[in-house]
Amino acid sequence: MIFSLPTYGKYIYPNIYTYVIFAVKGREALIRREWQEELYRYMAGALKNHGHTPYIINGVEDDVHFLA
Repeated sequence: MIFSLPTYGKYIYPNIYTYVIFAVKGREALIRREWQEELYRYMAGALKNHGHTPYIINGVEDDVHFLA
């Protein structure tokens, strides 16, 4: 075996967190405040549909950050 994960009794707890930043091309302020909540809900749904747990999604007018 090349590596081993820590075990606690009979359970193994592997956790990999991913922090991603999406930026608008040219860093233009194209994400309007009135769209942000809907965009974040859409992204959370897409992450959940692919089996991930979105912990936080946030951003500003020119980028979006999420931790899953």
